[in-house]
Amino acid sequence: MPSTTNIFGFYRYLIKISPLNCGNGPFRIVGVLGSLVSIALLFFRIIYLFVNVSEKTLSLGWAEKNVSLFMAFESLACLIAVCRITAMRSVERVEEHINNLKMLRRTCYSEVHDNYQKTWTMILIYFAIILIGVGCNAGYLATESSYYFIIDPAVSFICVYTNCLFIAYNILMHAAIDREVIVFNEELMEAANLKQLADHDVFSRFADRQVQLHQMANTMADRLGTMMHYAPFTGSLALLNGTFITMTYSYLTPTIYFVFLIFYSISLTTILSALLIPPARIQDTLLKTSQILMSDGVLQTSDHPKIYQIYRMMVDRSRYNRARMHFMHIFAINLVNVKRTLFTIAHLAVGLSILKAIVIH
Repeated sequence: MPSTTNIFGFYRYLIKISPLNCGNGPFRIVGVLGSLVSIALLFFRIIYLFVNVSEKTLSLGWAEKNVSLFMAFESLACLIAVCRITAMRSVERVEEHINNLKMLRRTCYSEVHDNYQKTWTMILIYFAIILIGVGCNAGYLATESSYYFIIDPAVSFICVYTNCLFIAYNILMHAAIDREVIVFNEELMEAANLKQLADHDVFSRFADRQVQLHQMANTMADRLGTMMHYAPFTGSLALLNGTFITMTYSYLTPTIYFVFLIFYSISLTTILSALLIPPARIQDTLLKTSQILMSDGVLQTSDHPKIYQIYRMMVDRSRYNRARMHFMHIFAINLVNVKRTLFTIAHLAVGLSILKAIVIH
């Protein structure tokens, strides 16, 4: 019997005591006030940079301003998402749905599919990279920059805190769904190898289970859809400007600041990867179901009309599932497009550096 694994581990307690917890409880007013104050501080950074900081296009100050500005926009999207997660009790609901999906497994319980130690190790590494990168950069600017307002280090802390809270949820939630789809695909492949899919009852149970998996994935995609339109986009713009600085202005910046900028760019890359890769991995796993079915010659040549109908429905559901999140309504978030995004950011930074050199000469 599959276990009721505590997917989120100590994260459920971390978010419960968070000053951003807007869920029902005796301290809800604290969470609401904390969220409003955090939103106000992020808006303060955005308005301050827009109104008080004027730099020449493609200059070092212009790029620094853009990094802070787009980081604030990205953190604002994550902050709103965290407020929704706590208000809607998403952590408890996800665990409940995942445990219900585990009950549909055909095979015996396997520790391999329910061990989240590696996932948590990766999350903690992400936390460390983000904290070091953003913290070092904010600390240096707070003491050295002429226009870096004294309250902004607190805003940088909010950026780190909200990103870490949302990234942990994003990775764990998508990892749990992805593992259930992986188990489903493994059991489907095993049944195909044993020629069990020709049995209408067996195949129907797989089809019903696929429906529930897609319903779970679709629900999560719908809840995070708006946030996933804008947070990765603004995060990409922040990374673009950070990469542009490190490629173009190494000779103008003090050595220690240049090192901090490199760390900051790495932390921005980490944030963007943590936002995009978990939902992208699910898309590839869901698509694999159709590949398993289409490689089964028995199903494709079946004379049983109901079996062939189920086969076509499962293939279409896998290939055209609506669980896809989209990057600014432009393209679906999958592993191929994530690689293209990072590739494009790097080459746009090179293009800005070349344009800067042309303007100078």
